[in-house]
Amino acid sequence: MVILSSDVSKTEYFKEIHTSVSAVKGMQNRGGDYGSISSPEPSEGHIKVLCDHDVSTETFVSTVNWIKKHGEEIIEASLKSLLPEYSELRPLVLESLVSEDSNLILPNVNEYMALKSICGVIAIYVNNKTDAGEFSIGIEFGCNWDEEHGAGCLFEGLNVVDVGGADVAF
Repeated sequence: MVILSSDVSKTEYFKEIHTSVSAVKGMQNRGGDYGSISSPEPSEGHIKVLCDHDVSTETFVSTVNWIKKHGEEIIEASLKSLLPEYSELRPLVLESLVSEDSNLILPNVNEYMALKSICGVIAIYVNNKTDAGEFSIGIEFGCNWDEEHGAGCLFEGLNVVDVGGADVAF
């Protein structure tokens, strides 16, 4: 389904579009307060896409349609970028677990696609296009390995240019 300018809603702080991206299907549902898990069932692919009011509606809509078209590539690149972060943080988080089942919360993951079971998209943020005309987006993830700060990836086109906590997505 193609997104149109009539699909854009405005809040006090953002322009917003609710849509589906098939690549998000199967990830954790992160629609709860502050990106918490909102359902034990895997996501059906529904996401929220946001932008500041200074991003033109035309740029916003065209970027959301681009995201829908390249969703598989975007999520794959995100998960590949997040795997080293997870591998680095996992031992530190395991030390802090008291009574939780570490294999459920923080399984030993060697394949990036396995991260889908322990993280989910909270929102995708659309920025103005880069000077080179590339789409610029940030993805905010809720994740088991950092419930407080989450994870984030910043893209220029299909290239991940930064990865880290959720604040990277802004």
